[in-house]
Amino acid sequence: MIEPIYSLLVQLAQGQRSGMLLLVMMASGSASHIVTLWLRDGEMVHISDRMRRGAAALMVLRHARLLRRWQWFEVDSPAGLELHDLPVMSDFLQFEERHVVPALPEGAPVTVEQQRLERLFAIQTFMQVMGGAAGDDIFMQLLFDHPPVHAWDELIEACREEIGVYFGPLVARQVVDA
Repeated sequence: MIEPIYSLLVQLAQGQRSGMLLLVMMASGSASHIVTLWLRDGEMVHISDRMRRGAAALMVLRHARLLRRWQWFEVDSPAGLELHDLPVMSDFLQFEERHVVPALPEGAPVTVEQQRLERLFAIQTFMQVMGGAAGDDIFMQLLFDHPPVHAWDELIEACREEIGVYFGPLVARQVVDA
């Protein structure tokens, strides 16, 4: 696990924080991942990315090579949140401590994929903040309907349309094209 993610998890565990951690990272190869990690009193209760849940999604954290962005939301977990059988945070961090590696240096060249990932993060954050769990569901459905690797332009247009329905075309352009 790279040091920035490890340090962030240590801080949240020590502070016994409850809420949602949203991580945007690059994993091994050039794969991009958006991981959602729910904590309750500093303990992991749910983790997911696009296709994985639970321990399988936890492996994404271990293979991350670059943390692009993160955001902490001090919110209660949704009523229907599926709880996963995850390791105790202290045990997980103790194990990972032996495998912490430094992240890529600051100022490393930004690829088109990284720019797109940051754009998606901004769109997802807006949809989550403004629409809550329903906004997140809509965003995830748009990702499934228009995979960014194969249908980037269609995904961006679908995001513009979806946000435009609720907030108008001007706000949609500001969020999506920022």
